[in-house]
Amino acid sequence: MQMKFLCDHHKQWVMEQPDEALNYIKGLEDELQYASMMQDERKQSAIFGSGIETITLLLRQHKLDIIFLSTRLTNLSIRFANFLEQREKYGLASKLISSSIATLLLLKDSNQQNGILNNQLNSYGSRLKIKHAALVKNPIRSDDCNNKRSV
Repeated sequence: MQMKFLCDHHKQWVMEQPDEALNYIKGLEDELQYASMMQDERKQSAIFGSGIETITLLLRQHKLDIIFLSTRLTNLSIRFANFLEQREKYGLASKLISSSIATLLLLKDSNQQNGILNNQLNSYGSRLKIKHAALVKNPIRSDDCNNKRSV
């Protein structure tokens, strides 16, 4: 699943300013907490989605702080999947988790010499696979898969 939360301008910013993008990721929890307190579901969705897409770009292109980013990817993916699941968006949640698993597998393949990192990535992959297994037990509604941006 190719997520489309970031516009071309912001994707370029992530690619050209990876350290600033990493700082953005470090501040996501505060933004999510505020959006949750305000009960702003669209803002929460945008924060989750842009955060996950930013992390994915950083991991695939820059390989910055792999442990931190893969931890954050796993946690945000599960939280966003739970958020979507509460809104009966099972298919979208399942695709999100599958995409995150694919990102971790790419990282694992490109870092096979690092046993500690591989063990960590295996652990994260297992957490995501457990969540995915729970999601696929739920029925997928046709309206769930048609619009990737809505939640």
